[in-house]
Amino acid sequence: MNFKTSQPQALSFFLKQIEKNKVSHAYLVTGKTDTLSFAKYMAMSLLCPHEDKGPCEHCTTCERVVNNQHSDVRILENTEGSIKKEDILSLKEYFSQTSFEIEGKKVYILEDVETASTAAMNSILKFLEEPESDIVAILTTAYPGRVLETIQSRCLTISLQETGRESLYQAAIDQDCDPLTSVILSEICSSEAELNVLVEDKSFNPLMNLCVDFANDVNKGSVQPALVAMQSRAIKEKIVTKETLPTFMDILIAIYHHREHESMLKLKQNVSDEDALNYVQIFVDIKDRIRPGVNTNLVIDQLCYEITRYHR
Repeated sequence: MNFKTSQPQALSFFLKQIEKNKVSHAYLVTGKTDTLSFAKYMAMSLLCPHEDKGPCEHCTTCERVVNNQHSDVRILENTEGSIKKEDILSLKEYFSQTSFEIEGKKVYILEDVETASTAAMNSILKFLEEPESDIVAILTTAYPGRVLETIQSRCLTISLQETGRESLYQAAIDQDCDPLTSVILSEICSSEAELNVLVEDKSFNPLMNLCVDFANDVNKGSVQPALVAMQSRAIKEKIVTKETLPTFMDILIAIYHHREHESMLKLKQNVSDEDALNYVQIFVDIKDRIRPGVNTNLVIDQLCYEITRYHR
């Protein structure tokens, strides 16, 4: 992720603090996406021995931070759904020791701090109320309104801007995606990191091909054959699974919701605006029904049934 281009204001603000030796003891990084990646970038900036303005991203120190292997950087990622009091107490105990590394600074990152339990929030607050000069706290959240005001008041807030659709489109083009795929990716992804994951995912291209073939058939006026073909391929060829079902629905929504790019217009040039809007509503309603453990075949059947019913 190139934060120099995607988050120039936030990055410039933080790097100037390092340059002026005015690094705060605590930061709250807010944004819908990339907050953890940006927090790691901040940690690299604080510890990298090779660059004055931002990390080099290539040295041993930077690589160890990114891979969660640096002894003086502790990262609590939101893998279990919430941060517990025991996590914070363990963190505090760990940092009561002297620095292990030559850089001297110690950094801890709490991802999605709004998920912390009440007891954990109070422990975080106490930790922040007793700052040590060599420790920097970086908290991240997509929902700052859910973070205790007393915690926010002890942190310097850095707000990340959402990545624009044009930037995401260009990022996809730069990875040799065709224009249509790039438009779809820019619609269904909210960050370059998310986009990169999909581009590298082997299941994405079959999903794209299935959705595009369906749209091409519908564009020719063959709605029922399109539904039969999609249903057969999705289920029998196992293109759509529990894991890929949300992405499948997102692609369909993007195809009929996006109205500007030439490649998208060609894909549905014979589909009326009314039909397109109704398709989007059907896809959104179906996606809203997706729950953990959902029967994928049943969802596909419901999707085909709703479109068939609409055309009666």
